[in-house]
Amino acid sequence: MGVLRPSYQAGTWFPGTAAELRAEVDSLLESAETFPGTVKAIAVPHAAFVYSGSTAAVGYKQMQALQRRVKRVLLLAPWHQEGFGLLLPPEEFTAFGTPIVLRALLSTGLYDTVAAAAEKDEHSIALQIPFLKTVLPEGTLLVPVYVGRLFKEDLSMYAETLVPFFMDPDTVFVISTDWSHWGPRSNYSYLPENVDKSLPLYKKIQALDREAIDCVVNLNGSCLEEHVAKTHNRICGYDALLLFLRLLERVAESSGQRAEDLFSASLLAYSQSSPIRSASENAVGYAAIGFYSAEEMNK
Repeated sequence: MGVLRPSYQAGTWFPGTAAELRAEVDSLLESAETFPGTVKAIAVPHAAFVYSGSTAAVGYKQMQALQRRVKRVLLLAPWHQEGFGLLLPPEEFTAFGTPIVLRALLSTGLYDTVAAAAEKDEHSIALQIPFLKTVLPEGTLLVPVYVGRLFKEDLSMYAETLVPFFMDPDTVFVISTDWSHWGPRSNYSYLPENVDKSLPLYKKIQALDREAIDCVVNLNGSCLEEHVAKTHNRICGYDALLLFLRLLERVAESSGQRAEDLFSASLLAYSQSSPIRSASENAVGYAAIGFYSAEEMNK
Protein backbone atom coordinates (compact mmCIF):
# COMPACT_ATOMS: atom_id res chain seq x y z
CA MET A 1 0.00 0.00 0.00
CA GLY A 2 1.50 3.32 -1.09
CA VAL A 3 1.16 6.69 0.56
CA LEU A 4 -0.50 9.93 -0.46
CA ARG A 5 2.06 12.49 -1.60
CA PRO A 6 2.30 15.28 0.99
CA SER A 7 1.22 18.69 -0.30
CA TYR A 8 4.48 20.53 0.27
CA GLN A 9 3.21 23.70 -1.46
CA ALA A 10 0.05 24.06 0.65
CA GLY A 11 -0.02 27.27 2.66
CA THR A 12 2.58 29.01 0.50
CA TRP A 13 1.93 28.46 -3.20
CA PHE A 14 -1.80 28.02 -2.65
CA PRO A 15 -4.21 28.05 0.36
CA GLY A 16 -3.31 25.65 3.14
CA THR A 17 -6.68 24.10 3.98
CA ALA A 18 -8.95 22.04 1.74
CA ALA A 19 -11.89 24.41 2.20
CA GLU A 20 -9.86 27.52 1.43
CA LEU A 21 -8.22 25.85 -1.55
CA ARG A 22 -11.52 24.73 -3.05
CA ALA A 23 -12.98 28.20 -2.58
CA GLU A 24 -9.97 29.78 -4.27
CA VAL A 25 -10.06 27.40 -7.25
CA ASP A 26 -13.83 27.83 -7.62
CA SER A 27 -13.44 31.61 -7.58
CA LEU A 28 -10.67 31.53 -10.19
CA LEU A 29 -12.70 29.28 -12.48
CA GLU A 30 -15.82 31.38 -12.03
CA SER A 31 -13.92 34.46 -13.21
CA ALA A 32 -12.25 32.71 -16.16
CA GLU A 33 -13.40 33.30 -19.72
CA THR A 34 -14.90 30.45 -21.75
CA PHE A 35 -13.84 29.85 -25.37
CA PRO A 36 -15.51 27.77 -28.10
CA GLY A 37 -14.18 24.31 -28.93
CA THR A 38 -13.42 21.09 -27.09
CA VAL A 39 -9.82 20.86 -25.91
CA LYS A 40 -7.70 17.75 -26.27
CA ALA A 41 -4.86 19.40 -24.34
CA ILE A 42 -3.99 22.58 -22.50
CA ALA A 43 -0.72 24.28 -21.59
CA VAL A 44 -0.95 26.13 -18.27
CA PRO A 45 1.44 27.81 -15.80
CA HIS A 46 2.60 26.45 -12.44
CA ALA A 47 3.50 29.46 -10.30
CA ALA A 48 1.89 30.36 -6.99
CA PHE A 49 -1.83 31.02 -7.41
CA VAL A 50 -1.43 34.71 -6.56
CA TYR A 51 0.73 35.10 -9.68
CA SER A 52 -0.57 32.64 -12.27
CA GLY A 53 -3.78 31.17 -10.85
CA SER A 54 -6.09 33.34 -12.96
CA THR A 55 -4.24 32.42 -16.16
CA ALA A 56 -4.18 28.72 -15.34
CA ALA A 57 -7.91 28.90 -14.59
CA VAL A 58 -8.65 29.99 -18.16
CA GLY A 59 -7.07 26.80 -19.46
CA TYR A 60 -8.86 24.63 -16.93
CA LYS A 61 -12.19 26.39 -17.61
CA GLN A 62 -12.07 24.89 -21.11
CA MET A 63 -11.38 21.45 -19.65
CA GLN A 64 -14.19 21.83 -17.14
CA ALA A 65 -16.67 21.63 -20.01
CA LEU A 66 -15.53 18.05 -20.75
CA GLN A 67 -16.80 16.72 -17.40
CA ARG A 68 -17.73 13.01 -17.63
CA ARG A 69 -16.03 12.53 -20.98
CA VAL A 70 -12.57 12.37 -19.37
CA LYS A 71 -11.28 9.25 -17.65
CA ARG A 72 -7.54 9.95 -17.69
CA VAL A 73 -5.18 12.92 -17.82
CA LEU A 74 -1.53 12.72 -18.84
CA LEU A 75 0.45 15.55 -17.30
CA LEU A 76 3.80 16.62 -18.79
CA ALA A 77 5.68 18.89 -16.39
CA PRO A 78 9.25 20.21 -16.25
CA TRP A 79 11.76 18.75 -13.84
CA HIS A 80 13.41 21.91 -12.52
CA GLN A 81 16.42 20.03 -11.15
CA GLU A 82 19.26 18.36 -13.02
CA GLY A 83 18.06 15.34 -14.92
CA PHE A 84 17.62 13.88 -18.39
CA GLY A 85 14.82 11.96 -20.03
CA LEU A 86 11.33 11.26 -18.73
CA LEU A 87 10.86 10.74 -15.02
CA LEU A 88 8.05 9.34 -12.91
CA PRO A 89 7.10 10.25 -9.33
CA PRO A 90 8.40 8.09 -6.47
CA GLU A 91 6.89 4.61 -6.46
CA GLU A 92 5.85 4.98 -2.82
CA PHE A 93 3.55 7.89 -3.76
CA THR A 94 0.45 6.20 -5.11
CA ALA A 95 -1.37 9.48 -5.64
CA PHE A 96 -1.35 13.24 -5.73
CA GLY A 97 -4.77 13.06 -4.14
CA THR A 98 -6.15 11.29 -7.21
CA PRO A 99 -5.72 7.76 -8.65
CA ILE A 100 -2.34 7.42 -10.36
CA VAL A 101 -1.28 4.93 -13.04
CA LEU A 102 2.31 4.42 -14.18
CA ARG A 103 2.55 0.76 -15.16
CA ALA A 104 2.17 1.30 -18.92
CA LEU A 105 5.02 3.80 -18.99
CA LEU A 106 7.30 1.83 -16.66
CA SER A 107 6.91 -1.20 -18.93
CA THR A 108 8.61 0.66 -21.81
CA GLY A 109 11.93 0.71 -19.94
CA LEU A 110 12.43 4.34 -21.01
CA TYR A 111 11.30 6.06 -17.81
CA ASP A 112 13.26 6.57 -14.61
CA THR A 113 11.76 7.10 -11.15
CA VAL A 114 12.79 10.09 -9.04
CA ALA A 115 13.58 9.83 -5.35
CA ALA A 116 11.05 11.16 -2.85
CA ALA A 117 13.66 13.43 -1.27
CA ALA A 118 14.21 15.21 -4.59
CA GLU A 119 10.57 15.20 -5.71
CA LYS A 120 9.26 17.04 -2.65
CA ASP A 121 10.87 20.27 -3.86
CA GLU A 122 9.24 20.05 -7.31
CA HIS A 123 6.07 22.07 -7.87
CA SER A 124 5.29 21.73 -11.58
CA ILE A 125 2.82 18.86 -11.09
CA ALA A 126 1.62 19.71 -7.58
CA LEU A 127 0.31 23.12 -8.68
CA GLN A 128 -1.96 21.47 -11.26
CA ILE A 129 -3.64 19.01 -8.89
CA PRO A 130 -6.12 21.43 -7.23
CA PHE A 131 -7.46 22.46 -10.64
CA LEU A 132 -7.57 18.90 -11.97
CA LYS A 133 -9.47 17.63 -8.96
CA THR A 134 -12.00 20.42 -9.40
CA VAL A 135 -12.67 20.31 -13.15
CA LEU A 136 -12.49 16.55 -13.81
CA PRO A 137 -14.73 13.75 -12.54
CA GLU A 138 -13.83 12.03 -9.28
CA GLY A 139 -11.75 8.95 -10.01
CA THR A 140 -10.10 10.37 -13.14
CA LEU A 141 -6.76 8.60 -13.54
CA LEU A 142 -3.60 10.70 -13.42
CA VAL A 143 -0.47 9.85 -15.40
CA PRO A 144 2.15 12.34 -14.12
CA VAL A 145 5.40 12.64 -16.08
CA TYR A 146 8.32 14.89 -15.24
CA VAL A 147 10.25 15.98 -18.33
CA GLY A 148 13.98 16.45 -17.86
CA ARG A 149 16.40 17.63 -20.52
CA LEU A 150 15.73 15.84 -23.79
CA PHE A 151 18.11 15.28 -26.67
CA LYS A 152 16.52 16.13 -30.02
CA GLU A 153 17.25 12.67 -31.38
CA ASP A 154 15.25 11.11 -28.52
CA LEU A 155 12.05 13.11 -28.99
CA SER A 156 10.45 10.65 -31.41
CA MET A 157 11.30 7.69 -29.18
CA TYR A 158 9.64 9.27 -26.16
CA ALA A 159 6.71 10.62 -28.18
CA GLU A 160 5.98 7.09 -29.38
CA THR A 161 5.32 5.97 -25.81
CA LEU A 162 2.62 8.64 -25.50
CA VAL A 163 0.76 7.89 -28.74
CA PRO A 164 -1.60 5.28 -27.20
CA PHE A 165 -2.62 7.78 -24.54
CA PHE A 166 -3.24 10.53 -27.08
CA MET A 167 -5.29 8.28 -29.33
CA ASP A 168 -7.61 7.40 -26.45
CA PRO A 169 -10.64 9.72 -26.75
CA ASP A 170 -11.13 9.62 -22.97
CA THR A 171 -7.61 10.96 -22.25
CA VAL A 172 -6.61 14.62 -22.14
CA PHE A 173 -3.13 16.15 -21.85
CA VAL A 174 -1.87 18.98 -19.67
CA ILE A 175 1.50 20.63 -20.30
CA SER A 176 2.77 22.52 -17.27
CA THR A 177 5.00 25.46 -18.17
CA ASP A 178 5.83 29.05 -17.36
CA TRP A 179 7.41 31.25 -20.03
CA SER A 180 10.10 33.94 -19.81
CA HIS A 181 11.97 34.35 -16.53
CA TRP A 182 13.32 37.86 -16.98
CA GLY A 183 15.52 39.99 -14.73
CA PRO A 184 18.54 39.79 -12.40
CA ARG A 185 17.09 36.90 -10.38
CA SER A 186 17.27 34.73 -13.50
CA ASN A 187 20.32 36.49 -14.95
CA TYR A 188 18.36 37.04 -18.15
CA SER A 189 17.86 40.35 -19.96
CA TYR A 190 17.33 39.56 -23.65
CA LEU A 191 14.81 41.64 -25.59
CA PRO A 192 13.65 41.20 -29.21
CA GLU A 193 15.67 43.26 -31.67
CA ASN A 194 12.66 44.49 -33.63
CA VAL A 195 10.53 45.54 -30.66
CA ASP A 196 9.33 49.15 -30.43
CA LYS A 197 11.91 50.89 -28.23
CA SER A 198 9.27 53.26 -26.84
CA LEU A 199 7.29 50.44 -25.23
CA PRO A 200 7.52 49.90 -21.46
CA LEU A 201 9.79 47.04 -20.47
CA TYR A 202 7.02 44.60 -19.60
CA LYS A 203 5.53 45.04 -23.09
CA LYS A 204 8.90 44.23 -24.66
CA ILE A 205 9.07 41.05 -22.58
CA GLN A 206 5.54 40.20 -23.71
CA ALA A 207 6.77 40.46 -27.30
CA LEU A 208 9.56 38.02 -26.47
CA ASP A 209 7.08 35.53 -25.05
CA ARG A 210 4.70 36.02 -27.94
CA GLU A 211 7.43 34.91 -30.36
CA ALA A 212 7.70 31.60 -28.51
CA ILE A 213 3.96 31.22 -27.98
CA ASP A 214 3.31 31.77 -31.68
CA CYS A 215 5.65 28.87 -32.46
CA VAL A 216 3.59 26.62 -30.19
CA VAL A 217 0.23 27.89 -31.46
CA ASN A 218 1.47 27.17 -35.00
CA LEU A 219 2.45 23.65 -33.83
CA ASN A 220 5.99 24.30 -35.02
CA GLY A 221 8.60 22.63 -32.84
CA SER A 222 11.48 23.72 -35.10
CA CYS A 223 10.36 27.32 -34.71
CA LEU A 224 10.41 26.97 -30.92
CA GLU A 225 13.88 25.41 -31.05
CA GLU A 226 15.16 28.28 -33.20
CA HIS A 227 13.59 30.85 -30.88
CA VAL A 228 15.27 29.40 -27.79
CA ALA A 229 18.59 28.94 -29.60
CA LYS A 230 18.54 32.62 -30.57
CA THR A 231 17.09 34.22 -27.44
CA HIS A 232 17.90 31.65 -24.71
CA ASN A 233 14.38 32.38 -23.44
CA ARG A 234 14.01 30.74 -20.02
CA ILE A 235 10.90 28.67 -20.76
CA CYS A 236 10.95 26.04 -18.03
CA GLY A 237 8.58 23.72 -19.90
CA TYR A 238 10.54 23.97 -23.14
CA ASP A 239 11.34 20.25 -23.35
CA ALA A 240 7.79 19.29 -22.38
CA LEU A 241 6.41 21.55 -25.11
CA LEU A 242 8.81 20.11 -27.71
CA LEU A 243 7.81 16.59 -26.70
CA PHE A 244 4.11 17.37 -27.02
CA LEU A 245 4.58 19.03 -30.42
CA ARG A 246 6.55 16.00 -31.59
CA LEU A 247 3.71 13.79 -30.35
CA LEU A 248 1.25 15.73 -32.52
CA GLU A 249 3.59 15.30 -35.49
CA ARG A 250 3.89 11.58 -34.83
CA VAL A 251 0.11 11.11 -34.64
CA ALA A 252 -0.34 13.04 -37.90
CA GLU A 253 2.45 11.14 -39.66
CA SER A 254 0.73 7.84 -38.92
CA SER A 255 -2.05 8.91 -41.28
CA GLY A 256 0.23 10.58 -43.83
CA GLN A 257 -0.65 14.10 -42.77
CA ARG A 258 0.91 17.11 -41.08
CA ALA A 259 0.18 18.18 -37.51
CA GLU A 260 -1.42 21.42 -38.68
CA ASP A 261 -3.82 19.42 -40.89
CA LEU A 262 -5.23 17.54 -37.91
CA PHE A 263 -4.78 19.92 -34.98
CA SER A 264 -4.97 23.59 -34.08
CA ALA A 265 -4.02 25.66 -31.06
CA SER A 266 -5.03 29.00 -29.62
CA LEU A 267 -3.63 31.38 -27.01
CA LEU A 268 -6.38 31.77 -24.42
CA ALA A 269 -4.71 34.04 -21.87
CA TYR A 270 -1.38 35.66 -21.10
CA SER A 271 -0.13 37.47 -17.99
CA GLN A 272 3.03 38.37 -16.13
CA SER A 273 3.98 38.20 -12.48
CA SER A 274 4.60 41.94 -12.54
CA PRO A 275 4.36 44.75 -15.15
CA ILE A 276 7.98 45.77 -14.69
CA ARG A 277 9.48 48.98 -16.06
CA SER A 278 13.06 48.72 -14.79
CA ALA A 279 15.84 46.27 -15.66
CA SER A 280 16.44 45.88 -11.93
CA GLU A 281 13.04 44.19 -11.54
CA ASN A 282 11.97 40.61 -12.27
CA ALA A 283 9.05 39.13 -14.16
CA VAL A 284 7.79 35.71 -15.22
CA GLY A 285 5.44 35.14 -18.15
CA TYR A 286 2.37 32.90 -17.96
CA ALA A 287 0.08 31.61 -20.71
CA ALA A 288 -2.89 29.32 -21.19
CA ILE A 289 -3.04 27.58 -24.57
CA GLY A 290 -5.74 25.25 -25.87
CA PHE A 291 -5.07 22.43 -28.34
CA TYR A 292 -7.91 21.09 -30.47
CA SER A 293 -8.60 18.76 -33.35
CA ALA A 294 -8.95 20.74 -36.57
CA GLU A 295 -12.24 18.96 -37.19
CA GLU A 296 -13.57 20.19 -33.85
CA MET A 297 -12.64 23.81 -34.56
CA ASN A 298 -14.19 23.69 -38.05
CA LYS A 299 -17.63 22.67 -36.77
